[in-house]
Amino acid sequence: MRSTDSHFHADRRHPGIESVVRLLIRRWRGTLLRLAFDRVAAFALGLVCAGGAAWLAIIDASWESWVSDGLGLVAGATGAALIVVALGGRRPDWVE
Repeated sequence: MRSTDSHFHADRRHPGIESVVRLLIRRWRGTLLRLAFDRVAAFALGLVCAGGAAWLAIIDASWESWVSDGLGLVAGATGAALIVVALGGRRPDWVE
């Protein structure tokens, strides 16, 4: 018979892992937001991401696969979004 006092189950993940993942996601989000608010850095990183994506689309390397195609699409979209944010600047959430 199993004890109901025990909170540990063999099929359950350690609860500390989830909190560490949440912390890492929050830190990554904060870093990305600070970068997007810095117009010069956002434009520079946007050009790097978009340029890398364009390079991946143009070349025909032997190591390319569906993974590199997907990463190229994500890098291109991120680069385009950062360039648009850098050129447009910050806008208010609402207009009175």
